[in-house]
Amino acid sequence: MGKETDLDYKLKDTVELSIALFFHSNYGRDSDNGTVARASDTLWDHNLRLDVWPPAESHGFKNGFNTLRLGSQKVNPQEDLPHIRKLMRDALARRGRPFVLPVLFCQYVGCSCGEVRYLEGGVDPVVLVGYSINDDKMTLLHEIGHAAGLSHDVQNADPNNRNFMHTTETRTTMYRFQVEKLAKARFASTLKK
Repeated sequence: MGKETDLDYKLKDTVELSIALFFHSNYGRDSDNGTVARASDTLWDHNLRLDVWPPAESHGFKNGFNTLRLGSQKVNPQEDLPHIRKLMRDALARRGRPFVLPVLFCQYVGCSCGEVRYLEGGVDPVVLVGYSINDDKMTLLHEIGHAAGLSHDVQNADPNNRNFMHTTETRTTMYRFQVEKLAKARFASTLKK
């Protein structure tokens, strides 16, 4: 394997990826179903730390300040995202947060487990995670990868050792070039020693 696809690569300095979790009021679960913990564990193997808002004692769970009260049963990304993005920005601004990647757990019009939508000229990503996440719990991390500019990995055919950007389950690995791309994302910041 080449240097670019090194599976054991670790960044020299810790890089923090900042995300904010929101839930649609009609989302059928009260939590992220383990996707945050799975993403955090996988990233930490490469010296990437997941900074999650709201704080640790409540992240991953639907609560009063991260639940968006929306009228529709399902989010229509084409029509609803500008309004949803404004609600997310307002909630984060009230709490003094810098730019973070907003994540909305919701039921939405479409058939995938998750997707990234861009607003405002294609620079402002919003991650949508649907009700039907994959059993490997990598849906959130996979969509964070898309928000950082990564494409699907269709090279790896090993069903027991697939890359997190693969489109099917049993995803467990990250390549060096993917770690480096995540570390340069707009929602990433290097932690000072």
